[in-house]
Order: sequence, then structure tokens, then C-alpha cells
Amino acid sequence: MQQAKHDDIEPAAKWQRQRGPSLQQQWFLATLLSMLPLIVAVSYALWQLNEQSHSQSRQLRDQTLLGQLSVTLRKQTEDIERAARQYQLLREDRFLTLLHQKHDKTLESLLAISLLLPLQDKTTYTETSKSLKQHLAQIIQLSESGHAPTSLDEHYRHAQQDNQKIRQTIAEAVDASLHRNRDKLDTARRHILLTSALALPATLLLLGFSSLLISRSLGKLSKAIQQLGRGQWRPAIAIEGPADLVRLGERLEWMRAELENAEQQQERLSRHITHELKSPLAAIIDANELLSEQLPGPVTREQQRVLSIQRSQANHLQELIQQLLNYNAAASVNHTPEEELDLAAVCQRLFDTYRSRYFGNAPHCTVDSGFDQIRCHPLAIEMILSNLISNALQYCDSSDTVTVRWWKTEHFWFLTVKDSGPGIPEEEQQRVFQAFEQGTVPRRGALKGSGLGLAIVKDCADSLGAQITLNSERDKGCEFTLRFSQLSQRVTD
Repeated sequence: MQQAKHDDIEPAAKWQRQRGPSLQQQWFLATLLSMLPLIVAVSYALWQLNEQSHSQSRQLRDQTLLGQLSVTLRKQTEDIERAARQYQLLREDRFLTLLHQKHDKTLESLLAISLLLPLQDKTTYTETSKSLKQHLAQIIQLSESGHAPTSLDEHYRHAQQDNQKIRQTIAEAVDASLHRNRDKLDTARRHILLTSALALPATLLLLGFSSLLISRSLGKLSKAIQQLGRGQWRPAIAIEGPADLVRLGERLEWMRAELENAEQQQERLSRHITHELKSPLAAIIDANELLSEQLPGPVTREQQRVLSIQRSQANHLQELIQQLLNYNAAASVNHTPEEELDLAAVCQRLFDTYRSRYFGNAPHCTVDSGFDQIRCHPLAIEMILSNLISNALQYCDSSDTVTVRWWKTEHFWFLTVKDSGPGIPEEEQQRVFQAFEQGTVPRRGALKGSGLGLAIVKDCADSLGAQITLNSERDKGCEFTLRFSQLSQRVTD
């Protein structure tokens, strides 16, 4: 009891030492990792939209200011011309002061325009603004020196022309800015579409990769469970991956070790029991033969009948013991060396052995051979044939027929044992290959079978990697067919 508790606590202690994430945590991380490309794509799209929004707002503000400055510059130029004409006409200092103030404000407007214009649009503006400044300076200088108004007309005209060029430059700069803005918007749209197009496959790829990593652990776990379900105790179970799956794998490994130990104990017990039974049984059979030969003294007819019953029961018990030994050895028959086997000779020997028990009332036995010899594990093939032929003879009478047939195709060879006996009911066909399972169809004679014959056939077939099928109907006989691969067993014509 203490040992059982210790074994039960040991996996829990290993679990406590685990540092890996659980299955739920791994799914969360996998989902987060898979969503990362979409998150990046959405974040990039939001950033681009935000940048475009700020750029649009900034350009709209600049364009509005440029439009206002263009109108202001035109008005300031006209104000300078008006103040200069008033000063020349009236020669009052307040008009000269006003002229200088208007000139200073005009220079400020030109500087503001220069700061707002994009760099690529400043070349033409710089030349035009320089020309305008020179003509405005000439107007002030000539006005202060008292020149006639007619001498300033040419500078007025050039100032108006420069002002018109500046307005045209500003309009062209606004149009160019709108065009560049549309190009940036188209570029941003293409980048967003490209990022989105790449994000979806990347998300699916990462999701598939993450699912593959997790499903590998689940696949190993499923394979381990199938291994236990088929009664295969090797190899040891080792699951890698999420911590809870690792813990479950450790539980399965503990179960596998316990089942393997239980089967080994069962095999040892069976060997000991059969060994202990064979020795006294051999002595009983020998004593029966001595009495039957009347070596100790005469035997009456009634005593002979009793000895016959005793001999029959002893032989049956010996056969049951041999069946039990064969059942324990069936799982390891593929470890025996391969040899050339004459199937026809084996069948004939088995026919002679089993038919001798029926004292001339045995069914008719035939062989249909498609090739002569095969290199295989002879013990396994003989055990398969022995149990199938014995099973067929036990359920057939003298009017029935038992046929053993074998043939080959390109990749497989087949072995069939068919009889014309009572058959097996459909509801029992799934159970007949289980150990100690006996059907409802009565056997010939008073002796009951062990229920191991077809289980031995199934275990031998599984050990050789063969597939066995049963085709039977009530009162129409049975047909057992085994399919073997020719890759592991060589057929000789």
C-alpha cells in the first residue's frame, strides 16, 4: 500500500518540477503570436491614417495662410503705391512714415510666404520676391528724393507684375502640394493593402505552425494510448510539450510499466503452472499406457473403457496446456529466425495428426497451393495453420470439407482455411479472436475447447504484420484469410 502511494505521488512530484507552460498557456501564446501580423498591419494602417490626417491638416492650414498672405501682399503693395503718390503730392511726413510702415509689413509678408512655401517651390518665388523688394525700395528712395510721380510709374508696374507672379507661384505651389498629397495618400493606401495582404498568410502560417507544435504532442499522446490499447508495452512513453500533456504522459508511462509488469507476472505464472502440470500429466499418460498394455496384469473390458476415457481426457488436458503455452509464445514468434517452409508438407502432417483422432470419421481435407515454399517464421505459420485446421475439424463432420489454399499477388501472399461446417453467427464474429472466448455453435465430441485457438492465430498474425479476415454465414461454413506482405517474406515458386 505504501509503495502504491509512493508510485502515485511520484508523477505529481515530477509535475511540480515542471517549468513548461500548460496547454492553455501555449494556446494563448500561439494565438497571440498568430495575431501578431494582423496587429502589426492594423497598427501600421492606423499610423498611416494618423500621419495622413496630420499632413492634410497641416497642408490645409498652410494653404489657407498662403492664400491670406497672397491677398494681404497684393493689398500691401497697393497701399505702398497709394502712400507714395500721396507723399509726392502733399509732401507730408505722416505719409512717408506710413510708406515705411507699409514697406516693413510687406517684407514681413514676403518672409512669411517664404517660410510656408515648400522647398521645391521656393526657387521661382525667391527670384520674384527679390525683384519685388528692389522695386519697392526704389519707390521709397525716389519718393524721398522728390522725383516726379511719372518717374515711379515704371516701378509701380514692375511691383504689380511681381505681385502677380507671386500669386501665381503660390497657386502653383498649392496645386503641386495637393498633387503630392494625393500621391502620398495613394502610396499609403498601397502600403496598407500590401501589409494586409501579407499579414493574413503570415497569420495563417504562424497559426498552422503553432497548431503543428501542439498537435505533435497530442499525436504522440494518442499514439501512446493506441499503443497501450493494443497491448504493446514497448517502447516507453515520453511526451514532450505542454506541462499538462507531459504530466498525462508520465501517468501513461506509469500505467504502461504497471501493465507490462502485470503481463510479465502473468506469463511467469502461466509458465510455472503449465510446467508443474506437464510433469504429473506425463506420468499419468505413461501409467495409462502401462495399464493399457496390461504389463502389471490382465485388464477387463470395462477397465479398458475406463482407461480409454482417461487417456482421452489426459490427451485433451495436454492439448490445453500446449495451447496455453502457444498463446504465451504467440506475441514473440516474429523473433525466431526465418527458414524455408514447405506449406504443403506442413498441412499434410497436420491433417494426418488431427484426422487420426476421429477414427475414420474425419472431414475431407484438401490443399490448393499457388507456390511451393516460403521463407518465413515457421513457428508462427505452423501455429496459425495448426489452430485454424484444428478449429475447422472440430466443427465439421465426415461429410464436410476443409480446404487450405495459398496464392500470391505482386505485393502480398494469402493463406486461406475454409470449411463447409456450421459457420459462425454474425454477432459472434467480432469476439472469436478474443482469448478464452467460445461461441454457441457446438463442437464435435464431448470435450470442450480452451477458447485460445483463434486468439493464438490473431496474435501470430499481428506479430508478423499480417491482416486476418473472417467470412462466415450460419450453416455455410467459415473462411479465414490472412494477407502477408512479400517485402518481409520471400515466396519461392
